[in-house]
Amino acid sequence: GAAEALGKSRASGKPAQLVVIDESLAGANGMEVARRLREDPANAGLPLVLLLSLRQRSRSEELRAAGVNIGIVKPVKHSEFMQGLCRALQGRGGFEVVRHIGEAVTDEPQAGGPVRPLRILLAEDNAVNQKLALQQLKRLGYEADLVANGLDALEAAGRVAYDVILMDCMMPEMDGYEATRQLRQREKELHAKGQKMHRPHIIAMTANALIGDREKCLAAGMDDYISKPVRLSELKQAILKGAHLPSSGGEPAAPMDDDCLDRESLGELRALCEDNVEAFQEIIDSYLADAPLQLQKLREAVSRGDAITTEQAAHRLRGSSASVGALRLASITAELQTSAHSGEWPEILIVLGRVEAEFAPVKTALEAERARTPAGSA
Repeated sequence: GAAEALGKSRASGKPAQLVVIDESLAGANGMEVARRLREDPANAGLPLVLLLSLRQRSRSEELRAAGVNIGIVKPVKHSEFMQGLCRALQGRGGFEVVRHIGEAVTDEPQAGGPVRPLRILLAEDNAVNQKLALQQLKRLGYEADLVANGLDALEAAGRVAYDVILMDCMMPEMDGYEATRQLRQREKELHAKGQKMHRPHIIAMTANALIGDREKCLAAGMDDYISKPVRLSELKQAILKGAHLPSSGGEPAAPMDDDCLDRESLGELRALCEDNVEAFQEIIDSYLADAPLQLQKLREAVSRGDAITTEQAAHRLRGSSASVGALRLASITAELQTSAHSGEWPEILIVLGRVEAEFAPVKTALEAERARTPAGSA
């Protein structure tokens, strides 16, 4: 455990200078680990940094009482992590949280950027789509707070008056539909009491694999709808509409190419990241790391006859595949999602085989695309 590791570091003559604890340790509670470490006099002056969820952020008094010096809200950005470590090592007293929700939009907008700063919340659980959406927003001159499920989206919206919420429809713990319904219900209840609550413009983001998805989004209380893969022009128009700003027209969607990668979609992704090669590589790397995990989850779910998990994993793989230009794979995965939703097991087995067969050339092609973009190139 942490106490034993610290004891060994002291015994070796090279004592640890700082401890970073994840709140969700396997078999343990991060705050309790911090409390136990503080009970040892040998750790009295040791800086403790806790990685915490958005919901944990509201427990400042408990965290301070546990002896935590710095809280860093997950998902952690590199700059925020380094900022937190520096503050902890500087020995600042008390407790503070790095990355205060709502204090975004600090970069200068790029050409064609926003007319005014907007407070934007992105609710998306797919790591690939998170990186892509944040890069698209940055391209438009915006930054956004990020949460990975509907519960955290509700928590964030209760604390910050967001102008726009980009809401993925299928997320763990609470999906986007339910999060939106509860948020709109909260607005009605406050209105009935004569209290005002800022009403965010909620934009649904979904792979749109099933007929009626758009109607379902609007019925839940969402204001607008964009389908994945989200194109930069469509995102811009949706945000401008939500912020009641003038728009400048859109662009036509790209057709699917005969190749396993849609060249126009991939070209748009490269253009999006043209000033940040590492961002392009990170998106590709995230996809290549996550897609095999989703394929394995699909195999296991199909083998045990679990239609719900099959549909969820297919939805996740479809969305991320479309985001990196693998539109043919996304289309086949959409068929798998539809078959799972209908419980058509003979068809599910056939389509899963097609998904696996299609992923092999996609993987090879993306690896080649990544190799064409060495780090540090213009």
